[in-house]
Amino acid sequence: MSSRVLLRWRIPIVGSCHGGGGGFLPPVMPPLSYRGGGSDFVPIGLTVESVAIRSQLFQSLTSARGREEEEPQRPRRYSFRRHRSGAAEWAAVVLFKVLVVVVLLGAVAVLVVVVLPQPRAPYVAVRAASLYALVYGQTGALDDVQVMVRVEARNGNAHSAAYFSRLECRLAFAGAALAVLRAYPFRVPARGVLPLAYVAHAQGAPLGDAGSAAMETALRDGVVPFRVEGEARTRWKVAGIVSADQWTRLACQLRFFWPNGTMLPFRCSSKSKFLFF
Repeated sequence: MSSRVLLRWRIPIVGSCHGGGGGFLPPVMPPLSYRGGGSDFVPIGLTVESVAIRSQLFQSLTSARGREEEEPQRPRRYSFRRHRSGAAEWAAVVLFKVLVVVVLLGAVAVLVVVVLPQPRAPYVAVRAASLYALVYGQTGALDDVQVMVRVEARNGNAHSAAYFSRLECRLAFAGAALAVLRAYPFRVPARGVLPLAYVAHAQGAPLGDAGSAAMETALRDGVVPFRVEGEARTRWKVAGIVSADQWTRLACQLRFFWPNGTMLPFRCSSKSKFLFF
């Protein structure tokens, strides 16, 4: 007669709450039965095959864990290529940040030094002119010519004086030079204007064949054109800090009615459309 032993398992998992005591009771596993003549406990509701599969799985996990503990960890190899790549990336980032800072500082400097003070380059301009005398001989030369030219040196800077030097203006007709007007170095205060009056006087200036033909045509039309070219060296300070030094140049044509010698409307200035040039 076979005997049967009933066993109950208790496992530490959260069970259901019973009663009003607020305690938790662990669930009860299904009973195990022991059949005489054998040595295995077989849980009720499970087959022998499932127990064998669980046993094999447990043995494989145990053997794998043992191999991991027995095998020593291999030391990591140092990669020089990876280190060099990281250093290059770091250097590129630093260089990019430096360039950004330089660009920002340059923009701030331009804003403070150029835009806010609104600097203006000094320049020269011809404001008025008159033809006092004109005597043309049949020999192809100007026996006598007198032209009054009023030149102005202007400084539009609000906080800095301007210095002019090597000022020179040349008067010509049809490519033939008639007179050269010069001035000693001078100073123009901030937002100031200095007028310079010249009287160009020439006698016996040869014109050549082309010049003689141009003069005869001008006298016949009643308008005599003269060419004025000049330059001056200017020096001033931008915002009272940065020193600037440049040449300013002008070139224009002065046309006079003949014989009264009055001037036709004109514009003649070395002022540039740009800020400094």
